Amino acid sequence: MNTLNKFWIVLTGVVCLLIYFIPYFVLGEGASIRVFDNLDGEILYKIFASKKSYWLNYQTIIPEIMNGLPRFCMTSGLNYTTLLFALFPPFIAYLVNDFTVRLIGFVGMYALLSKHIIQIMRQKINIIALLISCTYVFIPFFTIYGLTELGQPLVLFAFFNLLKGEKSILNYVWIFLFPFFSSFVLSGFFVGVALGVIWLITCIRRRQFLHRPLFVVLIYAVICFIVEYNLIIPILQGFHSHREETAFGKSDGNLLLYSLKYLWETGIYSQFYTLPIWLTVIFAFILNKGKRKTMGKTLFYFAVIFILIMLFEYYCPSIKGFRLSRFYHLLPICWMLLFAVAFQILRQQGRKAALLGYAVLSVQIAFLLFRSYNYCSGNKIRDSLGFQSSYHYPSFSAFYAKPLLNEVSDFIGKEKSEYRVLNIGILPAVTQYNGFYTLDSYQNNYPLEYKHLFKKIIDRELEKSPAKGIFDNFGNWCYVFPGEVHPVEIIRGEYAKNRVLYDLELNVSALKTIGCDYIFSSAEIKNCERSGLKFLKSFKNDDSHWDVWLYEVDVF
Repeated sequence: MNTLNKFWIVLTGVVCLLIYFIPYFVLGEGASIRVFDNLDGEILYKIFASKKSYWLNYQTIIPEIMNGLPRFCMTSGLNYTTLLFALFPPFIAYLVNDFTVRLIGFVGMYALLSKHIIQIMRQKINIIALLISCTYVFIPFFTIYGLTELGQPLVLFAFFNLLKGEKSILNYVWIFLFPFFSSFVLSGFFVGVALGVIWLITCIRRRQFLHRPLFVVLIYAVICFIVEYNLIIPILQGFHSHREETAFGKSDGNLLLYSLKYLWETGIYSQFYTLPIWLTVIFAFILNKGKRKTMGKTLFYFAVIFILIMLFEYYCPSIKGFRLSRFYHLLPICWMLLFAVAFQILRQQGRKAALLGYAVLSVQIAFLLFRSYNYCSGNKIRDSLGFQSSYHYPSFSAFYAKPLLNEVSDFIGKEKSEYRVLNIGILPAVTQYNGFYTLDSYQNNYPLEYKHLFKKIIDRELEKSPAKGIFDNFGNWCYVFPGEVHPVEIIRGEYAKNRVLYDLELNVSALKTIGCDYIFSSAEIKNCERSGLKFLKSFKNDDSHWDVWLYEVDVF
């Protein structure tokens, strides 16, 4: 393909993403960003991991979190997103990362589809691949994890090239860089397994031992080990993580219903509905004039992969808290490949069938683009039209509430390193972002001993709450879960303003043992004396997502 066509392809991706980012450009920190697994923790992991004193110093302790969290419990210092948070302020770093990984996802998907899936004249721009790539980058991925999903097309593109005998150095670069731009525990391990399976199947089909691709897979594994050294070595040295008590399971007990849900709404990508893909597949199958071999073969491969992923997701246990079920992070690329094959068949059936395919694809692109604005300007659009907002995510600035927390800090009047705080209703990420030293936190990995110590503080409340199972069997949310509040409200950060707790019972002696000095509560605590607390002052701000009721732990 000539340079001019490559330029137009990349420009198309850039323009699509600029449209996607318009609300962020207009609203700035007034834009809303996903809270779950994002503002509530992952951004803070990047902020702390990128600090100069913590960056690659895995043996140090982070005193701001949980009375001293081992540095190796946090994200790798060799990760691309960690570097961005070292270079830019958090909000800018988040947007730069989001834009970069989506653009790489666009280019990777186009390269994969145009060369290995939908082949046309090499000098032409592949319109189908271009539109499918636009669809792919609008899926509401958790981009704070870098190229965890969005980098998979480029890796697969490069690996297919190697299987075909191509020796370009870029094929090695794309694969070997993936561990530095993604999360090993979410997709890095599973991508490696998938590459190994593809290599094995190719060797069997060709009846030939392909040593070069195998060498690439092995080197990829070594690089993953180097990047995630901070997670792997402590386990070998006998570190006991709270994840050892993690028990994953499916509450409905029905694999079929669970799988059907995934066929309609693809798992954690909660706004990626697959109806347009299925419509395209059905139309392609019906209109293929009896020659259904290609579509049938593609559906068979997809069904095998999907069933295996569902079986792993549903039945596969965790080892030392490492979830072997996360093959579902490979599903989005599988959906896009199925979509592309079906679309290509429609295009081959004549002008009317092609127009039908384009219409369905346009609906999918528009839907994903509009739904993504739920996290940013969707509520403002709905409010202006008189419709009720469907999502209530606070803005970035309202969530972290710097002016309000500065008022609290000024009132206390001491260096933040001289005291420890515990949050009730307010997500610990908020106070951590503002420099407070918190005893609670949302952590993917922390000492098991600390979990047991923290539980003594909230034991009485857990007995009154469905959060008991969440804390005992999961534990990442090392939070105070009041029995009067549903734990989902706490986890989502919805228990924020104008609330009252009437029957809170914390273990006073455990609070003192853990060194708690102040309680930051989003709700007024009636009868606070029973938990050994003394009310000091309430802080409210219309621009803050939270109220703060400040209590001191009474030492007498």
